[in-house]
Amino acid sequence: MKLDRSLMADLYSDPWAQGVTAAVLAMARAMQIRSVADGVDDPATLEMLRALGCDEIQGLHVAPPMKARDFEEWLERGGARHLARDYDTKIARELDLADGPLDDIMKWANG
Repeated sequence: MKLDRSLMADLYSDPWAQGVTAAVLAMARAMQIRSVADGVDDPATLEMLRALGCDEIQGLHVAPPMKARDFEEWLERGGARHLARDYDTKIARELDLADGPLDDIMKWANG
């Protein structure tokens, strides 16, 4: 279930955005489907979403938009591994860090 980036922009200042975000995440958990938040541009928003139980994020905090070749190079440099190491040691332990970055992403995505 995807959370729109418009909710992320006001997550700290708008109680309505906080309530809707918490409700959508609770609904996704109740339906046993994964959630993804769009527009996560800073570590504080990531931490709030993790506290609320969001499964995945996308946005500038992970990486800027990039061309396919730049994406391949980004993956070769480790991609978003720093997020797993910095914010979620459980995910970092689950990933086999000896494999290449694409293998890690596929393992994570296919859970």
